[in-house]
Amino acid sequence: MAKNIYIRGDTYYARFQIAGQPYRQSLHVRVEPAKRSEAKAIRALEKLKAKIEDEVRHGITPPKTWQDAVIAWNEVALSLISENSHRRYIVSFNQCRFWLEDKHIRDIDGACLRELIKG
Repeated sequence: MAKNIYIRGDTYYARFQIAGQPYRQSLHVRVEPAKRSEAKAIRALEKLKAKIEDEVRHGITPPKTWQDAVIAWNEVALSLISENSHRRYIVSFNQCRFWLEDKHIRDIDGACLRELIKG
């Protein structure tokens, strides 16, 4: 087994450091009697390390969801717009929520908005 992988219960976990910061996370791979599950865990570890490496060293952040964008907007909105306008935006966000809440910002395009308007 790779030195950065260990078993906890019936799941493989990863333990590694990037830029001096320790990381311990589940690899979401179940331990199976076959050797195949260990190979899956190694691939999952490589993928996880690459993702965190991109985030930490290169400033590449994962895609934001619509909900993340609304929360970030709300944190600064009251200082930029009136309370009445803020309340109206919140009503509009609640109306759009059903169509947009599980989407990433990059996936909201003209076709998505047309579906929302038809809805």
